[in-house]
Amino acid sequence: MSSPIRPGSCSPLRPIPSSLDENASFLHKTRTVDSIAMQSPLPSCIADVWNRLAECLKTIWDSLMRCFGKSSPASLFSSSALLVINPSQQSQHLSNMNKIFVYTQLSQGRTVGDQVRAQKFSLNDPDSLKSAAAFPAARPQVVTSAGGFQYPASTADTIHWTANFADSRLFGFCEGPLLAQDELQVLEHPALAHIKSALPSDLKTLSGYDAALFQNVPRLGSLDTTTPFPDGHTLYGNRFAAATHDQILARLQLLNPPTSSNIFAIAAPHVPFGMANQPYQKKDIDALFFTAYNAFHAIKESSPGKKVVAHTGNWGAGAFGNDLKTVHLLQLAAARFAGIDEIRMHPMSSQAELQAARQLLDQIERQFPQMTIGQFIDHLTANAASYQLTYKTGNGT
Repeated sequence: MSSPIRPGSCSPLRPIPSSLDENASFLHKTRTVDSIAMQSPLPSCIADVWNRLAECLKTIWDSLMRCFGKSSPASLFSSSALLVINPSQQSQHLSNMNKIFVYTQLSQGRTVGDQVRAQKFSLNDPDSLKSAAAFPAARPQVVTSAGGFQYPASTADTIHWTANFADSRLFGFCEGPLLAQDELQVLEHPALAHIKSALPSDLKTLSGYDAALFQNVPRLGSLDTTTPFPDGHTLYGNRFAAATHDQILARLQLLNPPTSSNIFAIAAPHVPFGMANQPYQKKDIDALFFTAYNAFHAIKESSPGKKVVAHTGNWGAGAFGNDLKTVHLLQLAAARFAGIDEIRMHPMSSQAELQAARQLLDQIERQFPQMTIGQFIDHLTANAASYQLTYKTGNGT
């Protein structure tokens, strides 16, 4: 096992001209003004001078980023074209009879939604981020919420984003009998079943560190999957398919009027076969951290001028076999690095693991306040066994 990082071994970062968010904002503003200039009725000579100036400024900015070890924001992040989808004009392919029953209960006499915005965001060069400070001065507010996701309404000042713990195939198992977090979210937001059919091929899957964002998704109902019936069973997981319609109706609440949700979909790595109880490998720590970071950065960029609240929890810790403490730790670290204002954790029955993750993150920061992202990931890898960051076994849901 590698030795842990010694105190003082994390060298301070060289100062950079601006944050990555400001880089992206600068580039966006430059392109926007450049576009306006080209479309304006200004004399061609003035427009030409402005376009040359904008290009010159961009060249200088990119040179500064290279000088200070940063990639151009255009190469670091990329996104698909924004799609606006009318789910009510698309098909859905639910096959499980209980899901069809819930869909009918929620959608009869109502539209499943319109004007849903869909877009995929990619992080192309995570290595270029590894020299950045792991612990920026600004900290997100961390709130622990009991129970499952509640999808609070956004306001003029605050926008709420809720995680979808996705398969690499977006909404991959929403039609069949399983009812885990992803499938429950689709059940409560029927528009997502229609959107799955409407997505073009490049948006149907998540790879690398991708995140997919869906805005303005109507939530038509709420299904309680945590309250047990007299036999001790709930509607969660594989039990849903065997439930009676009366049991489902006893736990189903129609939302009238519907609420509107903003959703970010991220796929955790699958635990390698035979790795249960083994320390986490660097490639999976990398994947968890940078996928979460890319999603948090994307929702920040998509919510300009607003307080951003991210709702997440036991990501990839069910069927995929990831460790609760590990996924909590890396999401909290990624939220801070991305500048999220507030992160609301929904640990369900894993409050102890969440608390252990928070304590570990604070401990590492106290010991190595100047640690970089690369050093943070290396440190977790070297000390995964002693920190009890070990793979688990999928729970079959």
